[in-house]
Parts: sequence; C-alpha cells; structure tokens
Amino acid sequence: RYVVGEMVLKEKKMTSGKQALLTMLQKKYGTIGQLNAAWGSHFCSWETLQTHPSEVAKKDLGDYSEAFVERLFRCSREAVKSRAPNLLYLGSRLMNDDYFQGWLNQLAAKYCDVVSYNLYPIGFERFRPAGLGDVPVLISESAVGHAGRGTFGTIVNPGSEPGARTRALTRQLESALRHPQIVGIHHFNFKDQVLTGRWDGENYGFGVVDITVTPYEDYLKINRKASELVYDFRAKENQEKVLPLP
Repeated sequence: RYVVGEMVLKEKKMTSGKQALLTMLQKKYGTIGQLNAAWGSHFCSWETLQTHPSEVAKKDLGDYSEAFVERLFRCSREAVKSRAPNLLYLGSRLMNDDYFQGWLNQLAAKYCDVVSYNLYPIGFERFRPAGLGDVPVLISESAVGHAGRGTFGTIVNPGSEPGARTRALTRQLESALRHPQIVGIHHFNFKDQVLTGRWDGENYGFGVVDITVTPYEDYLKINRKASELVYDFRAKENQEKVLPLP
C-alpha cells in the first residue's frame, strides 16, 4: 500500500507529487523534528527526507498512496465523462499483484463503471479480487498459449498434445461466462511472437494467427462460437450444462 508514496519520496527532483507528499507530512507533523520522533528517524530537514522502514512511516506513505491513486481514478473518470458522458469508464488495467490489494480494488470499484484486470488463469471459478464487491469486471488481457510451433516462451500453456489448446480455451471461456461479475474477456495477442522475441525477449506462442498470419482455425471457431452463444448462455437459469462449443 505504501509503494507509490515510497517511489514519490525517492524522486531526486522536487516534482509536484513529492511536493504534495511533503505538504501532507508538514501539515501532520509541523516540524521535521516531530516527524523524526514519530518515525524513529534522524533527518535533518524536509529536503533530505527519504523512505524509512518504521510502521508509522509506512502508514503515512500508504495514506499518501491511497490519496494519489484515488485522485488518478477520479481525474481520469472526470476527463472521460466530460468528453464521452455516455461511454463506460473502464479504469486502469490492474495487474496480478493488484488482485490482492483490497484498498486498490475498492478505489477502482468506486470510480470505474467496469473494473479491468489483466489475468491469465485457465479458469475463473476462484476469481474473487480482495475487497472488490459486486461490480462488473472486464478481463482486459488474457490468453491460452500453445507449445506446438517452436517458441520458447510459455504462458497459460496446456501442453503440446493435439487439441490441448482448444480444450483449455473452451474451459476458460466457459468459466468466464459462468462468473456473475465478468462481462468480457480480451484475448492477447493477435499474432504469435517471433522466436527471437520482442524488445524484452518475450516470445510467446499465444496468437490467433501464427507469425505468417495463418489463422489457428479451431481456436478462432471456439472464440466465435462463444461470442455467438454468450447471451443465450447467460440467460439460462441452469448453466451446469457444458457450453456447446466445437
């Protein structure tokens, strides 16, 4: 919770964010001596203030982090709604570690019309972000990879057995459609990454087409069929029956 405040305080230049943090601390403690007494630190001035491992310091930086993130969500929402009042504000795409941060999930739910997560499980049966509450969720990045085309990178890789990828995708889509909060799932990426990798070396086989732009026909058929059946499936009272995908 205190990471944002810690990063801002480490800035060497006096950024607007750092000035806001110092103003908050000065308002609370008055003098650097009183802050030192509370933090158990020995800073000689506000200009030399750095992060400190004490629990009081972490709480102060956590309070700033929460205010920082809330301002980000609020200002972003206001900007979107001022120009497109009838469109949904999807917020920031929260990542894997964010899933466990209750305070962050609660802020997202407060300001976002739909809360967005980048997550790569095979199934979403246990999808319960900490503290989120009953709000609509978009899985804004996910995929089922493959191991049959020579790429070294793996992500949600069900193995190289024939049909393994399509079976895994079927399970993933069924579980997403059954989840009462998930309103959509976005596949990443359109094309397999090349063997030599992108700028950071990532070379996953997870496209709907390969590097020669040849479609993975069975994979595409499952995605298309799920999209065609989603409203009928959601409308049924009994969803125990397996979704009739190819």
